[in-house]
Formats: sequence, structure tokens, C-alpha cells
Amino acid sequence: MTNNSLLDQSSTRSEETAAKSDARPFSGAALWLIALLVLKLVAPFVPLPNRAFAFVISALFTVAYVVGVVMFAAQLLRIRMSLVGRVAWLVLALLVWSAFSFGATALLVDALKTSGRPPGASLVFAANAVSVGIDIGLLCAAVLGGSLVAQLISSPNLLAPLCGFLAMLDIWFVLFNGIASQMMKKAPAYVEKVTASAPAVGAAMSKFHIAPVGIGAADYLFIGFFFAVMHRFSMNWRASAKWMIVLVGGALLAVMFGIGALPGLLFIGLAAAIPNRAFFEYSKEEKTALIQAGGFVVVLTIGLYFAQPFLIEHMKTVK
Repeated sequence: MTNNSLLDQSSTRSEETAAKSDARPFSGAALWLIALLVLKLVAPFVPLPNRAFAFVISALFTVAYVVGVVMFAAQLLRIRMSLVGRVAWLVLALLVWSAFSFGATALLVDALKTSGRPPGASLVFAANAVSVGIDIGLLCAAVLGGSLVAQLISSPNLLAPLCGFLAMLDIWFVLFNGIASQMMKKAPAYVEKVTASAPAVGAAMSKFHIAPVGIGAADYLFIGFFFAVMHRFSMNWRASAKWMIVLVGGALLAVMFGIGALPGLLFIGLAAAIPNRAFFEYSKEEKTALIQAGGFVVVLTIGLYFAQPFLIEHMKTVK
């Protein structure tokens, strides 16, 4: 047997191994996506006999949804794709989102107007299917978009300060009457287009249903961003997925039970950073600078949070 034959056989084995390693995450991502589709399609038709049962079942569906989203993103971004391939899939996801957001929604509205009577079972199911299509298209587009942004990260060291920065930025946006709050007040139709939600359990069947928690496209985008970075640098993505399920799931349940809006990037960033502490290596001077900068931002954020009511009241008195 010649050296060329040995090289050819080795190359063939490597290609087969790569194909198998790609097939596993692809099938995993596909299964999780199907699970999310089924979960959201079935949820509105679950009967809810009373309020207590509605809370329990809604909580279970919400946690199951978080598991599905996190595992879908984690498996999807394990698939080896070229930059062109990622862009192509992103464009396809955006086309799906646009088709459901505008085309299918317009057809549904026309059908409701034409019928001239309360929507029957078929129209209710169609409306739910359109909503699910919008959410799934948004999820796929945002996760793939996050993986493209992740190409800008050159070192895992950047992940820790970035987690802190994004968390504080989201706190400002969500809790301090920032851009997120302003957009919800002034452009609710636009916000609805770029916001998905947890499963609307019992919405088509029961008066006891609980309003599902909304999840912004930015949260999906940064879930994709962090998993793409972790896969790229062979970081501890499995532990991060578990942390993300616990923290993000807990945050959504807190919102569902009336806590109010919470900054999702805070919990997503913590889930990415905590299990990957060993990958962050800084000099003594860098650690000191990071601690000082982080401390300043935390104190400033807490101070502004408590000072906000007084500042708003003072501004009202200024003529």
C-alpha cells in the first residue's frame, strides 16, 4: 500500500468523522425546533379548569419553552457553517419572519373581516399558527444574527467584561424608563413584531389563562452570541446551558407571577460567565481596573434606580 493510499484513507475517515459530528448537532437542533413548534401550537388549546391550575401549567410550559430555546441555540451553533452559509440561513429566517409577520397576518385580518362573525375553531388555529411562525422566524433570525456578531470576538477574555456591560446596559434600558420602555409606550405595534413570547397556555380555551411573558429579539440574539463564542473557543457551553435554563427560566417565572419587567441580558450574561470563569485570565492591573469600573457602574446604577422617582418629580416642577 502506497503512502498516497494511506493519506487518501485518512482523509476519507476525517471527512466521515466531520460529517457525523455535524449531523449530531443538526438533528439535535431540528428536534428542539420541532419541540418548540409543537409546544407553542398545542399550548393555547390546553383546558384550564381554574386559576391555580393555570399558573402551574403555564409555569411548566414556560420552563419547557426556555429549555427548548436554549438547547436549540446551543445545538444550532455547534454546526460548522461558513460565513456565507450563516448569512444565507439568516436571510431565510428573516424571510420566514416577514412572510408570517406581514403576508400571513394580512390574510388573516382579511379573513376575519370577510367572515363578519366571531372566529371559529379554524381561524383561531390559523391565528395561533401565524403567531408561532412569527416567533420561530424571529428566534432563528436572532440566534443566527448573534452568531455573526460573535465573529468580532477575538479572545474569551472579552466575554467577562462584555457580560457585565450588556447586563448594565439592559438594566438601564428596561428599569430606567429607557429605550425599551419608551418603545413599548410609543410604538407598541413595532415592539410586538420584534418580540416573541412564552407559550400562551389556554388562551383559546379558558378564561383562566395567564398572559404569556414577552421575550425581546435582543435576548435571543445574545443567547446566540454567547453560544457562538463558547463553541468557537471550546468553552464550557453545556454548563452554561444549564445555568441559562435556571436563570432565564426563573426570571420569566418571576415576571409571570407579577414581579414586573426584568433585564434578560443580566441573566443570560451571568449564565455565560459563571461556568467559564477559568477561561478569563487577566493581569493584576487589569483585574483592578475591571473591579473599579464594575463597582462604579454598579453604584451608579443602584443610585440612579432609587433616585429616579425624585428626579422625575423634580423635572415636572421645572418650567
